Parts: sequence; C-alpha cells; structure tokens
Amino acid sequence: MTNQHQPPESNAALLPHELLGDVIGNHPSDRLRPLIIAGIFIGGGGLLVSFTIGRIPADWSPLLAMAVMALITGIVGWFALHRWNREIILYELGFTYREGSTFVDLMYNEIESLRLRAERVSYFSGLVSRSITRITVTTIRGEQFVITNLYRRAADLGARLQQGVYRELRPKIARLLVTGDIIRFSDTLRLSERGLHESGRDLSWADYSGYRVGSRQLALLDQTGAAWYSEPLWEYDNLPILIDILKSQQGDERRLAMSS
Repeated sequence: MTNQHQPPESNAALLPHELLGDVIGNHPSDRLRPLIIAGIFIGGGGLLVSFTIGRIPADWSPLLAMAVMALITGIVGWFALHRWNREIILYELGFTYREGSTFVDLMYNEIESLRLRAERVSYFSGLVSRSITRITVTTIRGEQFVITNLYRRAADLGARLQQGVYRELRPKIARLLVTGDIIRFSDTLRLSERGLHESGRDLSWADYSGYRVGSRQLALLDQTGAAWYSEPLWEYDNLPILIDILKSQQGDERRLAMSS
C-alpha cells in the first residue's frame, strides 16, 4: 500500500479529513467475534492440557503444561490482536484503511475495480443463517485487499464504497471505451468499442444479443441465444458498470435492427 502515515488520534478519527472531506461512515472490526473464538480455544486448550499432561505423574508435567498453555495463549492472542486493530473510515472523496500499524489513505479515483460477493447462507436445514460479504478492492497500482464480515455493518460498507468508487469509475470507463481502450471486467473477460474479448475469443457487438442472469451466474449471449461466456456474479469486476454497458449495447443493436 502507498500513502502510509501515522493513524489519527482516536478522539479525532471522525473529524473531516484534510484530503478526503467529511466522514460518511466508520466501520471498525467486529471485535466480539475474535474474543469469543479466543476464549473458546484457550478454555478448550486448558481442559485438554489438564486431562492429558496434567495427569502425568512426573515432576516435569506442571512445567510442560504451563509451556503448552503459554504457546496456545500466544498463538490465540496473536490471532485476536491481528483482527482487533482494523478499521475503515469512509469519507466523501475516499477512505482510510487501517490494519495494525499500517494506515493508508485512498481516494475513490485510485480504485481500479471492486469485486463483490454478497449472499445469505443457511446451515442445519435453514435453522441458522448468516450474510456473507466479501469485497475485493484493486487499486490503479495493482495493490489488492479484501473486506469481509470482519468489519461491522459490512453490507452497508460495501454499498457506500461502491457508490463512491463507481461515481468516479463510470465516466472514466466510458471515456476509455470511446478512445479504443480495452477494459478488464474479470480475470479473462475484456470489453472494447469493438465487442467482447475472452481468452483469445472475440464477440463483436453486432453478434452480441444480450445477457442472462440466473443461478447466481451472468451469461453473455451470442445471436443464437447461446451462452458465449458465463461466470458467477462475484467473479466479475465492477459488475453494475458492466451490466449498464451490456444493456446499452443490447439496446443499440435493437434500435439498429428496427431501423434497417
């Protein structure tokens, strides 16, 4: 990451940022979860040591038990602290990202792509369910980090982050397409003013008939209605912008067909 500096004082964290503007959201890590997990592992480790090493009738068994518990506590403590000191603060023009001693400013126009996975999963025949949010952020310098449910109100964080980033990306991508650039929308899929490109295959806009969303997949269709390319929704970059472009191209082709 770049633009690193010392984090702000805690009592000033929600003040306007000198470069990024006013605060619109504060999302620290969910610190209750690592505490619960740490308590379970330390408690379970203590019981295991007591019923194994603690039952050995030898003078060295108490020392070994203490050493094992110190090791367990150290590992679990590192795990908890690694997830404790994390925070994302959203501002009008960008956001700050803190992970331990690393503190980074990023403006929305420094983000190249967002890849979002948001779904609700169920366990035990639907008795228990939870929402999963995973946002992969890639900067214009190729730096990448992932935002998950580790942060409080992760779904709201994702929605606001998309709003700020796509406000900058939409006009930028539109300009690049007009000037003939090729834009990445997944690991293999590219778009240009000529059409769609994927792993050496090309589909011109004239041969493109539309798209289909189903079973959490986005399929791009050729003139026969067959899926020319298909991938899970969360494997696409900047999905809302991609959908807008696909809609506009589909509309353009329909208007050309009606006028011919």
